[in-house]
Amino acid sequence: MKRKLAIGITFVVGLYYLLEFVLPASVGGGFDCRRMGSPCLVEADDGTRLYYTGVRALEGSTDTRLAVGLAESRDGATWAKAGGNPMLGRSLFSSKDWRGPDSPAVVREPDGSYTMFYVGHGPDDVDRVMRATSGDGLRWRGRRVVFSLIKETAEAGGEVKRAAIRALAVRRTDTGYIAYFASTYRRGERTIEGVSRATSPDGLAWTLDKANNPVLAIEPENGWEYSTITDLSVIDNGDGLSLYYVGTRRLYMRGSDKPIDTSLVGLATSSDGITWHRNESNPIFGPAIWRVLRSLHDDPGVRQALERFRAIDSSVAWPRRIGLALAAWSGLSQELLDGTALENAASRLSDQEKSKPLLERFDALSLSGLSVQRAGDGSVMAYCGATSAEGQDHRLGIATSSDGVVWRTASDTPALERGEEPQNTYLTSSLTTTMQVFLVVGAMALGLGLFGLVRLHGSRIMKGEKDSVYSMAFFIALLVTLVFAFGWGQREPKVLEPGHKLYNIIFYGMMESFGASTMGLLTFYLASASYRSFKLKNAEAGLMMVAAILVMLGQVPLGQLLTAWLPEQMQVQNVALWISYTIMVPTMRAIQIGAAVGGLVLAMRLWLSMDKRRL
Repeated sequence: MKRKLAIGITFVVGLYYLLEFVLPASVGGGFDCRRMGSPCLVEADDGTRLYYTGVRALEGSTDTRLAVGLAESRDGATWAKAGGNPMLGRSLFSSKDWRGPDSPAVVREPDGSYTMFYVGHGPDDVDRVMRATSGDGLRWRGRRVVFSLIKETAEAGGEVKRAAIRALAVRRTDTGYIAYFASTYRRGERTIEGVSRATSPDGLAWTLDKANNPVLAIEPENGWEYSTITDLSVIDNGDGLSLYYVGTRRLYMRGSDKPIDTSLVGLATSSDGITWHRNESNPIFGPAIWRVLRSLHDDPGVRQALERFRAIDSSVAWPRRIGLALAAWSGLSQELLDGTALENAASRLSDQEKSKPLLERFDALSLSGLSVQRAGDGSVMAYCGATSAEGQDHRLGIATSSDGVVWRTASDTPALERGEEPQNTYLTSSLTTTMQVFLVVGAMALGLGLFGLVRLHGSRIMKGEKDSVYSMAFFIALLVTLVFAFGWGQREPKVLEPGHKLYNIIFYGMMESFGASTMGLLTFYLASASYRSFKLKNAEAGLMMVAAILVMLGQVPLGQLLTAWLPEQMQVQNVALWISYTIMVPTMRAIQIGAAVGGLVLAMRLWLSMDKRRL
């Protein structure tokens, strides 16, 4: 009976862990179930197309998948997702955009075909601009890298992983393509932070505008674009170019490590695409709470209001804290930021939104990507808004403007909703409970083990057996450790009590010293065993001895001194590195793989009760 019970429990637990490992945490759901971002408006023969980035992140997984989706509209107001989404996703045959395509910039070619430039995020955390083509804008092929900032950053001696490309906008001209991208990279002693420019005659070979980059640098004194530029869109305004961009400032609440990224939209114009001038009305657009707060007052004392906001204690309710941050950025008057006005700030805001509570709007607290397009006598903007300060639930909205400066949202509801949420398989979500059960079982096993030791050593003392003094030492150590562990072990007072000092002496003074002594004895034993095994009994032992001597000499200055006169590749430190990484690492991996396969086979035999001798 006991054997059958052990076999049954082993099989059920093994099956649970196998299914939890093999099956995903969630199944189904849309490619854009987590959030939507980086919209791109493109004119088509039958209306307007909206390409955007969809983000899918499975529950309990760190694997974030990016893909490009498509929505279509005939009137610019009503939008519907196209069938066959996503249009472009991750590919097993393209490692440069292994995490998926991001920030699509789609260009309509003169012959009616489409070219998509997008940011590819590789497994090496390096951002690259990539290109794909399509005859109908639905089926894309030929993805390839066209340029990155790796070479620029490496030549400047900077860290390649900091060569970030956050957003991309591409224009088609008579002579080729012009790309504007929000990025951070190094060139010489300078850090290029802002909007940079690159040109290409064919969309394949690109040349960075090194003489003028960044063509639009961030201006920390503006406050709202203090940290970085996260998205952008460039259109022809008739007299030149208009650049709409999302400026972000990251703030940290006092008493909290969670940052607040508050983003607003700015406008800059240029006659040549190189020299840009910011609009005096900046910022011109933002989340819903920012728009309402700015409509209440228009006070230029932004800096003083921001300082007041920084001093607000973290006990203030989270929605009001976010609202106050945006109020400070919008230049809200000082009286609303006074302590007495904090209590009725939420009610004042609600009075401005009779139709819908302000904090429930889809773009209440956060704004990210945008795309602007000329439409008749005005302009239309597709943007991404979110109800949370973290911006993890972005959905797509539409705004219109007659002059490109003053914008009005088309609706309080999003033009496009996120995809369906994936269904939970309940395996990963129940893993925590399962682990807690095993912790309880482990605690019970520890108690049984402690009971067995007490019984064994107690019996030795009662019978007066030889070496019972060690059993008495066991009881003394057990009692002292338990008393000081439960009394002072979990505390960290500013002034150490006597009991806490004794606790530190037991654990950090005695136990660590005993452990170091044991490791020292083992080291001498291993050295003795190595000496015996290094006896030159055969060719293999001689080869092992030569390799060991070279590796040891490569770790000490004496070896480097003895071989300093040799060519660099033959110096002992480089030979030691070659042995370690070229020979030793593959060998260790092979051994580990073999041991893992052996352990897996043994586990399968135990799980399927094929080896009952161990049960």
